[in-house]
Amino acid sequence: LFIDPVTAEDGFVYERASLLSMFAQKPDEPMSKSPMTNEPMGKRVVAAVQVRNALTSLIEAGVIDGERLDEWKARMQSREEDRKKLVRLKRASEEGNLKAMIALGHAHHRGDLGLEPDNVAAFQLFKRAALRGNYSGARQAGIFLMRGWGCVRNDTIGMQFLFAAAVLGSAHACEHIGNSYAKGINGYARNEEEALAWYTKVDDPATHNDMSPAVRARVIAFHAERARA
Repeated sequence: LFIDPVTAEDGFVYERASLLSMFAQKPDEPMSKSPMTNEPMGKRVVAAVQVRNALTSLIEAGVIDGERLDEWKARMQSREEDRKKLVRLKRASEEGNLKAMIALGHAHHRGDLGLEPDNVAAFQLFKRAALRGNYSGARQAGIFLMRGWGCVRNDTIGMQFLFAAAVLGSAHACEHIGNSYAKGINGYARNEEEALAWYTKVDDPATHNDMSPAVRARVIAFHAERARA
């Protein structure tokens, strides 16, 4: 049963969160593909008010009951909990709580907690946290700048944010700089010794392990290649 039904540009009705999550997988592309027809469609959605009202009427009339209704009530409860969590995060972020800024930034980026994906809002939150000395905010601001998410793409400033994140202890940022030296990209001249220094810093006890499995795999591959040389 729908919680928040919306009509997409293909004319079909979907759950808002599921559809926006699909759109968020390719944020740089203005078009997506219809889950129903597999044909190209835009990303504009409109609240399916008639569907929601009809569903509510059927529930109130007792037409829908059993497991489906129990599941619907549980999901509605979960949605209300997300709403309350969002209120708490916004309040804490406004009060300067860095962890709340980062969590709220990710929620805007992914479209969590009932939010629609908004990279502009996400970038501003990450940048705000970065300027207050938060390694996670600096890392995310750097990544957003280098991909042009929610801001004008700027590789140079993006790498500056990533360098700051690395200095603040982000293992992910250290790997990114190490990879840049190893391949001679992102404005860095190829330098294997510098690459090794940054890749070594990844496993420094004072470094925050914020790498994804894919990023960790690059570190392993770099050391394996050096061992074979």
